[in-house]
Amino acid sequence: MTCHQWIRVGSFLLLSIFLAGCSTDDSVLKVEYVEGTVTLDGEPVEGATIMFSPVVRGEGAPANGFTDAQGHYELTVVQPGEGLSSQVNGGTLPGEYRVTIAKATAADTPEDVVGNAPQPKLTYHVPKRYQNPNQSGLTATVHEGNNDIPFALESK
Repeated sequence: MTCHQWIRVGSFLLLSIFLAGCSTDDSVLKVEYVEGTVTLDGEPVEGATIMFSPVVRGEGAPANGFTDAQGHYELTVVQPGEGLSSQVNGGTLPGEYRVTIAKATAADTPEDVVGNAPQPKLTYHVPKRYQNPNQSGLTATVHEGNNDIPFALESK
């Protein structure tokens, strides 16, 4: 092998080692998988938004999900400081969470006019109390590994 060939091989090996070292990113959240079902009076709730908020600030990561026709959800967490382009699917960090669940639709015609802006009439398909983390009474503990966390809501 000539000197130039050794330099190319050596450069390639150094670049490979450098790139391999850069491939593991410790800033990526190591999330635990979270899924479950949401029911209201025993029936699956389709199209609801479910949000997990850490009980203690800095312990855990906010996450959300949406229910399908069977009431099934999977959580998604947004990587801190990265915005929506860096979502991590499948869960959140271990910890204690307050949970809110909401589903409402707006009527085609406004109910009231506040100032000059018409305010739509909302129909709540999940009772409003479940939208407030301090009133919902819903909590969850996320452990290491897979988590199946169902929520059985009641209309009364």
